[in-house]
Amino acid sequence: MAWINLCASRHALREELDECLDDVEGFEIDSVASYAGLLALMLGDRSQLDRVAKLCRPTFEAYAASLREDPKRIFAVQALSDVFTLSVVEHLVGVPQVELWRWIADLSRFANIEMRSLQNSIGDLVELPRERKQKVFLGHVESDLDWRKVLTKRPHDHLLDLSLSPDHPRWLTLSRYVPALALVVAAQRAEAGQEVDPLDLFSQGSRPGRHPRVLYERVAERPDPLSEPDPQDPSTWYGFEAVEVLAEELVVYHFVSFRWQAPLLFAEDLNAFHFLDTLDLSWSQVKSNVEPQVWKEIQALRDSDRCRHVVVYDSSVAAAYEDDLEGASQAYGLRLEAADLTEV
Repeated sequence: MAWINLCASRHALREELDECLDDVEGFEIDSVASYAGLLALMLGDRSQLDRVAKLCRPTFEAYAASLREDPKRIFAVQALSDVFTLSVVEHLVGVPQVELWRWIADLSRFANIEMRSLQNSIGDLVELPRERKQKVFLGHVESDLDWRKVLTKRPHDHLLDLSLSPDHPRWLTLSRYVPALALVVAAQRAEAGQEVDPLDLFSQGSRPGRHPRVLYERVAERPDPLSEPDPQDPSTWYGFEAVEVLAEELVVYHFVSFRWQAPLLFAEDLNAFHFLDTLDLSWSQVKSNVEPQVWKEIQALRDSDRCRHVVVYDSSVAAAYEDDLEGASQAYGLRLEAADLTEV
């Protein structure tokens, strides 16, 4: 699931990081520096990470030193999140931070429940936990309370995918756990003899390499699925989350977003697949943002009927039915299927 959320949001992450880099004085603010660091990690660009780390370093070093002198300054969840995220940036550019993580883990247990949860996640880096039994989990969480409940029960790779959801309404909370969960998963994989670059986990989710040939990712904000696109205004076009080649087949992804909390119905008076009405505009958006040779390959796969469309939804708040999918498939002349966001 992290993959589809990252595909949907990466264009916005790049814009946010560019804004941070346009104002280097802003890196003197702890939260600005830590958020820029998280953005660089999620974009997975090592040269960009090195640049951000250099800008963050003075702030991080001063901040970490002041916290050690007066631990009471860390008694706010944002402060704990900021210093830890900055330490992960440093760690991944070659400056080990295990000593700081151990210091945080050894502090008295915080009274604030979210701080305590985050402290426990950081503690997992000091003493790697046993892998939890893997099960099939569908749907996302709806609240901070839901998130804290699953934190202690579900496998860390699944938790990483849940947290890597920049388009989720609870992103402010989820984002605080991304750095710890990514490094825990990397450590678990290493312990099992499966070396993985932590940056791949940040930028692709817990299963890097599952989507090896992504040809296109969303380039603009996703409009409301029931809004009316203006052919003259590309910002109103529905677009696609991603287009990939998988097993010699073109796969096109549409994510109806966390805001969609109703059945995916296809009926005369209610068509949840309204975003398929103007596929030509969405394909125009792809054509304008890929190389000519890539577009030629896309066209060839479409022309040979080796193309399917996947509507991705959150099954904890929505539902998909075979009859409606079949009706929409016939009406639009597409091979259409639906999948929970944990399945793609």
